Amino acid sequence: DEAGGLLPDLKGMTPAAIERFCAGPLGQRTGRGLRVATLLFRDRIEDIGSLRGVNRMLREQLRRSCRISSLPVERIASANDGTRKLLYRLEDGGTVEGVLIPGPERLTLCVSTQAGCASGCAFCSTGAGGFLRNLTAAEMVNQVFAASRAADRNTISNLVLMGTGEP
Repeated sequence: DEAGGLLPDLKGMTPAAIERFCAGPLGQRTGRGLRVATLLFRDRIEDIGSLRGVNRMLREQLRRSCRISSLPVERIASANDGTRKLLYRLEDGGTVEGVLIPGPERLTLCVSTQAGCASGCAFCSTGAGGFLRNLTAAEMVNQVFAASRAADRNTISNLVLMGTGEP
């Protein structure tokens, strides 16, 4: 994602794409990009300086040529049943919601895939503004990272993607 002239976001890439990025433009040897991807997604890295499992030279190359975005949780609303609604602030200023739903054996996170909604259901405030845009892969990954922090990190066991599939 290079919207607004921003550097490419590692969270918006697959591990294979990160490997190609490190091997191609950065000239790193095979396997370095996969190491970056493993650390990024396994340890939920929020900044390049925290990639401690890669050498300083590669971290410096990454700082100059890409970024790792993050997504702040603006508000958490808790219900009596333990469900927690998270309001995330997107880089463009918009907001989306996610929901942590506890169960007896698992914790489910509902991840937004769109900003706004095209369905226009009368009972839903998200649909009142209509469909705005599809979220990027990085924005969806960021929801998981942010919700993991809000849910004591490694406890989320299920993901549900929310969105109408339109347009």
